[in-house]
Amino acid sequence: MLGYIFLVSTVGVLEYYRQGNTRALWVLPPLFLVWINTHGSWIVGLGVIFIVWLCGLKEFQLGGIVARRWSTTERLRLELVFALCIGAIAITPYGTRLAAYPFMVATSLPLNVANILEWMPMPFNLFGGKVFLFLVLGFFLCQMILRFTCRLHELVLFVGGAVMAFLHVRFVLLFVPFFAPLLATILAQWLPKYDRKKEHYLLNAILMAACVAGIVRFMPTENDLKNIVSRQFPVRAVDYLRAHHVPRPMYNTYGYGGYLISAFPDQKVFIDGRGDLYEVGGAFRDYLEVANLKPAAFSVLRSYGIKSCLLDRKEPLATVLSAMPDWKQEYSDDVSALFVRRDAP
Repeated sequence: MLGYIFLVSTVGVLEYYRQGNTRALWVLPPLFLVWINTHGSWIVGLGVIFIVWLCGLKEFQLGGIVARRWSTTERLRLELVFALCIGAIAITPYGTRLAAYPFMVATSLPLNVANILEWMPMPFNLFGGKVFLFLVLGFFLCQMILRFTCRLHELVLFVGGAVMAFLHVRFVLLFVPFFAPLLATILAQWLPKYDRKKEHYLLNAILMAACVAGIVRFMPTENDLKNIVSRQFPVRAVDYLRAHHVPRPMYNTYGYGGYLISAFPDQKVFIDGRGDLYEVGGAFRDYLEVANLKPAAFSVLRSYGIKSCLLDRKEPLATVLSAMPDWKQEYSDDVSALFVRRDAP
């Protein structure tokens, strides 16, 4: 979420600079200093600056696509800030190793990319995927019908964001800020230009007050949040673990690891949502062997000395363990199931 805020801020700063606000550009180096120490998406921000710089090297118009050339002063200032941003990414507690992280994710984590939902292609069978496809195809249809003009760097960012979202669903967050300027251009075909004289201050105040009231009214209570959590995580199973002695080490479902860490911070989990770390360490491959019931699944459990398993009640391993004589179901509810080896002390 922080990386998304930094990305939107970068796009906004560059737009201010294109409009002639030269001081806005100096926000970027300190922004990237915070960004590199916050999230690996800083590489996207550098890419945005590079594309905006590149698309201003030559002035031309091709159909509805236009590009304005940078003046010499504008170009040199942008190049200097870009260099300072690159320098900022080396200022971390780990030196330049954080700068290498996005490249490591892209080239050295095939198991995460192939098995974790957020790295999979856009799911067009779901409602969100259909909305995404409608927006992409709708833009090109509007371009053909309305023949409006768009700037080259905006089009390049839009196409790049769409391609990345097609390949990996997590990158739909890149598509949104890249598509927003073009969507505004489309809507401007039907909306009159802003006129301060036509402002209705009382109506604006009422609308803003209604928004605040809606936020307060629909803000989930603590009980609402607990009910949401209990439908997705092993809340009651954790209560059982607190009240009973269950032998360890314990194997757990991938999605339960983070919740178990919050419940038992002094005990190790088999795996949690930081799949990249577990793949580097080798445990992610072992987890997939067990979760997918591959031939070596029970050899992996034995090699780790697993004495108990906390599983999603509907996953295949839970079905298999419930039928095996050397495992017994210690606890079960409509969300999770806990199994213990019969020979475990």
